[in-house]
Amino acid sequence: MLNITCDCVEPSDGKGYDRDPRTIAKRAEAYLKSSGLGDTAYFGPEPEFFIFDSVTWSVDMSGCFCKIKSEEAPCPPGGIRGWQHGSPCPIKGGYFPVPPTDTLQDIRNAMVLAMEQQGVECEVHHHEVGAMARTKSAPSSTAW
Repeated sequence: MLNITCDCVEPSDGKGYDRDPRTIAKRAEAYLKSSGLGDTAYFGPEPEFFIFDSVTWSVDMSGCFCKIKSEEAPCPPGGIRGWQHGSPCPIKGGYFPVPPTDTLQDIRNAMVLAMEQQGVECEVHHHEVGAMARTKSAPSSTAW
């Protein structure tokens, strides 16, 4: 595994790029120190991602397509809403539902156990709002 940590800089002046998360974090920590409110800030990743049942695509001379299939989809392509087992999440809904609405609980549990076996302590994992199959597994801030 290759892990690269670096700062993004503006080529014209060599200063930190204004929209680089590391530059923003450094500015926030400097402000915290200058304000006298504190001298240390902890920042860490908050991975959010999608888990789909399948993704198919094609690009050729006649056109292109992409199809994403998920048990959590509001409806299958050309299908009727509410086809899932259990209760479907509303469109752009689903922050922190529980099973059976959250169909990804078991796979997230397995992912967290695998991360913890590798020494990465996980603080929380849950379904995220916004779209079907969106999930989050957040390592503990002390893990980084």
